[in-house]
Amino acid sequence: MNVLLISIDTLRADRLGCYGAEAVETPAIDRLAAEGVRFENAFSPVPLTLPAHWTIHTGVEPWNHGVVDNGMTLRESPAATLAERFSQAGYDTAAFVAAFVLNRAFGLDRGFRHYDDGPGSDAELDQLFHSTAPADERVSRALHWLRRPRSQPFFLWLHLYDPHSPYEPPSAFRKLYADRPYDGEIAFVDMQLARLLTALESSPEGARTLIVLLSDHGESLGEHGELTHGMLLYDATLQIPLIFRLPSQLPAGAARPDAVTLADVAPTVLALAGLPPGEPVDGVDLFGPTAVPARKLGAVSEMPRRRLGWAALAAVREGAWKFILAPRAELFRIADDPRETLDRLERDRAAAAPLEREARRIATLTRKQSEKLAATEAGAEEQARIAALGYISGPISAKTRGANPRDAIGFLSGLDRANQLLAAHRLDEANAAFLAYTTVDRPPIAAFEGLGRIARLQGRSGDAERYFARLLELDPSSLTALAQLVVLARERGDLGSALERSQRLARMAPHSASASRLFAEALAQSGKRAEAEAEWQRGLGASPNAGWLRLSLARYLAAERRSREAEAELDRILADEGHPEDLIATARAMAEALPSAP
Repeated sequence: MNVLLISIDTLRADRLGCYGAEAVETPAIDRLAAEGVRFENAFSPVPLTLPAHWTIHTGVEPWNHGVVDNGMTLRESPAATLAERFSQAGYDTAAFVAAFVLNRAFGLDRGFRHYDDGPGSDAELDQLFHSTAPADERVSRALHWLRRPRSQPFFLWLHLYDPHSPYEPPSAFRKLYADRPYDGEIAFVDMQLARLLTALESSPEGARTLIVLLSDHGESLGEHGELTHGMLLYDATLQIPLIFRLPSQLPAGAARPDAVTLADVAPTVLALAGLPPGEPVDGVDLFGPTAVPARKLGAVSEMPRRRLGWAALAAVREGAWKFILAPRAELFRIADDPRETLDRLERDRAAAAPLEREARRIATLTRKQSEKLAATEAGAEEQARIAALGYISGPISAKTRGANPRDAIGFLSGLDRANQLLAAHRLDEANAAFLAYTTVDRPPIAAFEGLGRIARLQGRSGDAERYFARLLELDPSSLTALAQLVVLARERGDLGSALERSQRLARMAPHSASASRLFAEALAQSGKRAEAEAEWQRGLGASPNAGWLRLSLARYLAAERRSREAEAELDRILADEGHPEDLIATARAMAEALPSAP
């Protein structure tokens, strides 16, 4: 039996037709549900990508594995990952992840023979360190891998990131879902999944492949004042889709009402594949011989404390009730109040008591295990790429230390809104929204990055340089600010500044193809050709799939009238069908324009 695990980042269950949505077209996912088992009450234990995926792959909850924020790694894992188990069983294992937050630097590559974390190593200049890849590119790479001949079964993990903020669906879906870009992203992902499923089902492997489709967490979309996710613990960000399809072994069209958690995925997949359970984990086999037990399901949010100095949160649900441990605790009867609008803590303290005890237990355990098992923070390059994905942090203010995230969320929601306006190219509105943050006590650095990007888009180079310089002053490790200052120096012809800054950038981010490209181009423009070529080769040696870096080298070679060498680099780009369409089109046009080599 093969296993295909599909995780769609930031996907709310209620945006899928099979979960009752009527305004979003998701025929591919709906068909999976019609042919498999859909869990109606599946929940994430943490509304963040990396911690949730550690739970998916190990069956261990965050308060036991210790990864509670993006950018963390583990000193030791309390359980083997799915890839490790399948690799030991003789499976061919591969992963294609769509965002830098799941880069191999954070440890989830263990057990994978092939781990494609290409996004983030290479980008065009206006997207430096914005480390994501679209669904069409990830699916193309996964299909290329699936077509390889193999004699053993496979375990393939495909991660798609498109529904994550900022919502920027392709133009056709932007038109179809005008004013609903989040829904447009989901419809686009579904179309790409249709490509994958059609190819798989037309092969002999289709009938013997278990497909698991899920999300790591949802998205608030303004509920309870939160626009995105990562801070609050309401079900807008915790409830997720979970679908299992295995022809001839699992019932078709079944809907299970059990309350289940992402920790149940790993033991269930292993059991369906006929592998022993391994180490004790927190999850259970959802198709085991005994019914899924009634359980208290927990969730934690440490990001408010770690990034902003606010209070951490913990939540526990059981049956009809859900309790949120916070500076101002809340209790909801979710059976009657699924949107969590009526706090019943004062009138139903007896119902809250056992849930509060469990919430306090997992809150204490979360801090303890995180300190014991989680490794050091990500470095400057990793933090820059995580920040570029929209995960905001900032200076901790004495005024807001220990604040209730529910009360303070408006501060972050305003920044999220400004970023969404920027993504929608409503530049004047975004500019005004970011400017409002520059006058507050301890202004967030994200405001200056936003203002700098807007100034560049509007052709105000002087303002852009001022904002990025201010960003670098506030955060000397900001690779985004430094990279943009390199580009601005080049544009105004200040090659000395461009060279000095790009060299500094390359030293700070030695594994970044984008940084390598900026440094190589600055060296070439300064007449240091041998050093430039050495830097291009160093960068390509570290990141052979970095298409834009390779295109940069091809441009240089063409300008040097070394057509044969330029053609060879362009051929390498065109031979990789996983590259984005704009890169392929640029390389093809450049190849056609090359003079014939002598």
